[in-house]
Order: sequence, then structure tokens, then C-alpha cells
Amino acid sequence: MARLIRAGESDGRAKLVAVTGYGQAEDERRAAQAGFDLHLTKPVSPELLKHVLSALIPKESLH
Repeated sequence: MARLIRAGESDGRAKLVAVTGYGQAEDERRAAQAGFDLHLTKPVSPELLKHVLSALIPKESLH
């Protein structure tokens, strides 16, 4: 799915985060190769998810 999103975007601004139960180094490598910006392994705490999303989303796009 990430490859399809990346193929269809024109400006490269989409930020993709893989949230998965698979957390080995190979899984992280495959997520990066697929086009994800970040790989998180479940369970993801709400605090971590908030931090990650706030770091990835520019403040000006929230207005």
C-alpha cells in the first residue's frame, strides 16, 4: 500500500508510519523499502504516537 501511495503523490509530502506487530530488524528494513517513513511495533503507547505524529506533521498544515 505504501508503494501505491508513494507512486501517486506528486510532492512527496505524505508521511507514512507502519504500525505492526512485527518488530525485527528485517521487518523495519522491509517497511522502509516499501516507502514508510517510520516503523512502530505494537503496542504503541498513545504518548509515543502523539510525539511521532507531531514530529512528522508540520505545524502550519494544522491551521
